[in-house]
This record gives sequence, structure tokens and C-alpha cells, in this order.
Amino acid sequence: NTPIVIVGDMNFVGKAQQVKTLLSGDIINESEYGNDFVPDWDGTDLDDSKPITTGYPATFTWYSAKSSYSPGRLDYVVYTGSVMKLKNSFALFTPAEAPDTLTKYGLQKNDATEASDHLPVVSDFKLDFTTKVSLKQNVPFNFELSQNYPNPFPANGGTGNPTTIINYSIPVVKTGYIPSVELKVYDVLGREVAVIVNKAQSPGNYSVKFNAANLPSGIYFYSLRAGNFSATRKMIILK
Repeated sequence: NTPIVIVGDMNFVGKAQQVKTLLSGDIINESEYGNDFVPDWDGTDLDDSKPITTGYPATFTWYSAKSSYSPGRLDYVVYTGSVMKLKNSFALFTPAEAPDTLTKYGLQKNDATEASDHLPVVSDFKLDFTTKVSLKQNVPFNFELSQNYPNPFPANGGTGNPTTIINYSIPVVKTGYIPSVELKVYDVLGREVAVIVNKAQSPGNYSVKFNAANLPSGIYFYSLRAGNFSATRKMIILK
């Protein structure tokens, strides 16, 4: 529940997926960068302050009168909305301010644009609680579903033990919040063939044994769902 703010010139240009990944934890290339994750403490997306540019019904934080590029938004203030409340947010664009407003605040018409091609971005937050941080040993920081081992493993009637181990982790999402956890096995047609876990579980690292004695050989998938988190991995049962 520690308040977190991510702020700066992100320089996001091109595809909208960049912003989506930052806010939601949606990882496109999971094989290289890891699994999707839920970034806020309550299992939701991070929030975007979306500052309004003063004097305009729009949002831009970069401006250059000498450039061929149109004004755009490159600067972000992203925060944990579960523990912080946004009270005010704006990007100061002095060329659009009325003369009496500039005089009131001791500003000049070109202050913002002469100082930088990035406008000053201001976000005010309210914290109406006391945050207490404690470190608990062996409590994971993220949801995680590990590859089962051994994998592949033999089916019933094969040579060896028809069991495999599946490890997964449940982090502290929100103080007092205990998510409902489902760990299920599906065949290649998406049919549910086994339920390994189906109950609320406290934060921690878990290890379960799955016995495939009643399943024929083939390719299967096991899926973990906890709160807004979900992940799936493949297992292979040999003859």
C-alpha cells in the first residue's frame, strides 16, 4: 500500500501499446520480458493523471513553435490510484493565459515555452491515511506461475511417477485482501479436466502436486487465476 508515482518524459511515440503496458502490466512479448502483472495494490491498473493544458481543452506537454511536429503529450504522471487521490492536474502553457492571470502569478507570456519545449506538469494528490510499510520474509512481490517439473512426465502405466509439481506465488495486493485462487488443467480443446486448487489463499509461495494417473498422454495446459491475474503454461504427459 505504499503510494507510488512514476513521472517523467516518457517519450511515448507510435503505438498505443506502450502506454497500455505501463498502466495495465499487459506484456506483449512474455517469452522475453515475463508474464503480465497487475501493477496497483488492489489488483487494478495504475492511474494516469491526464493533465489538462491551461488555456486549451486538450492535453499536450510538448510544444515547439519552430518545429514541424504538432504539440503532443510526452510527459506522464502515473500513480497508484488505490492509495492516492488526484486533486488537480495541469500542464502550464503560459502563451494561452490571460494577461491578468499572468500578472496575478508573476508570469510572462513566453515563460513556459522559453524555459523548455516540455511544459511544466503539476499534479496534486491527497493522502488521507497513514501508510505503514512492513517487510515480511518470503512474501512474493508479484503473481507468478512457474513451469511444472518434471515436464514432460509419464502418464499412468508408463515408466516412472505420473505426478508433477506446480509452484505459484500470491503477493500482497491490498492489506487484508485474500484473493480467490483457481488452478485448473485443460486439454488441447480447452475442456477442463482437473481442478487442483479452488479456494481463497493468503499471500505466499505455494507448491502443489498434480497426479495425472487418470489422464491419457498428450499436451495439456494449466491455468492460474487469482483476482485480476491469470497465467497459463503447457505440460506434456508422455506414454
